[in-house]
Amino acid sequence: MAYELELLKGDLEPRRELRLSSTALGVQQERFQEFFLREYEAEVKALQQQGVLPRSYSAPLGLQFELTHRCNLKCVHCYNDSSGQADVLTLEDWKRIAREAVDLGIYECVISGGEPTIYPGLWEIMDVLRQGQVTLVMITNGLTMTRSLARRIASYEPAWVQVSCDGFDGERHDAIRRHKKSWCQVVKAARFLAEENVPVIFAHSVFRDQLDCVSDLVDLAGCLGCAEVLIGEPLPIGRGAREDVAASLVYSDEDHERLLTTAHAKQSEWADIMVVASPLPPRLSTRIDAIEPNKVMLLRPNGEVRLSCVSPFVVGDLTRESLMQVWSRCRWAYRNEKVRDYGRGIRSSEDLRHSPYGIPHLGEQTRL
Repeated sequence: MAYELELLKGDLEPRRELRLSSTALGVQQERFQEFFLREYEAEVKALQQQGVLPRSYSAPLGLQFELTHRCNLKCVHCYNDSSGQADVLTLEDWKRIAREAVDLGIYECVISGGEPTIYPGLWEIMDVLRQGQVTLVMITNGLTMTRSLARRIASYEPAWVQVSCDGFDGERHDAIRRHKKSWCQVVKAARFLAEENVPVIFAHSVFRDQLDCVSDLVDLAGCLGCAEVLIGEPLPIGRGAREDVAASLVYSDEDHERLLTTAHAKQSEWADIMVVASPLPPRLSTRIDAIEPNKVMLLRPNGEVRLSCVSPFVVGDLTRESLMQVWSRCRWAYRNEKVRDYGRGIRSSEDLRHSPYGIPHLGEQTRL
């Protein structure tokens, strides 16, 4: 996710709680997740039959604009392999797409990259969206953040800004991000934004050797004034799918248990001040993509349109098609047999590297 729209957070929160409570209930996690998926699919079908939930949405509720492949970091586990390709969509293309999004009445747009703050046309695109009453969100690595930049971002009244951090250990973070002193800048970025009353999500991809530091990282986020800290397993997709990197990313069952136990304990500690959350594992998120009507699309700087960050499926090309033309196919993607089969094949994050439909953001992808 990875990208996840704030729009979906309210839907996902009960699922997170169910995952966390599975240990307390003494239910084996895999059996519990299968039970949950069956119950959830039955609930979705019942709501559709009652006319409460549509079988498809006439327009997307949210979009993610990956404005550029360019990035001022080269993280070893980058899910979309930023800096690896040249941009295809121009500023005028993005402004056209933004106007189309406004005309479609989308609720929310996530601005990301690469690193969005180094994209020259960032503010022009955000102006189009803001004038169209679209709720804005930004994902940044924080490296360029200054007080003045934080103030400018705050002027757009974003729903939240996600700042990415890879641990409490600055030296380890800098090694992962391949940039000296980047950890110090991330901490400053979170503080500058929080001081401008911007809701900050501190997102931590927890490498296996960082599991012991999760509690300290959560406390740091709270002290910086963050609204939420998101802690989860980094996924072996994109640059992270390489054999030499994946071994340090993919969790064992015991690793998952440690992370979730810590997350649950820290949420209790910070309950009145900050949300401590963990994203859905691929085993659940890919299956849910084949249960729920599609609500969102991911737009890439080469013009590709995808279902999500962890999907190998390309559903359109904005160099040749309009948003609505792409959405006419994307809205029904959850019924596509390839999407369903992909979800059934993901039993753990390691399976993301071995799907017959391709590794997300690495090599050949599957077009629907």
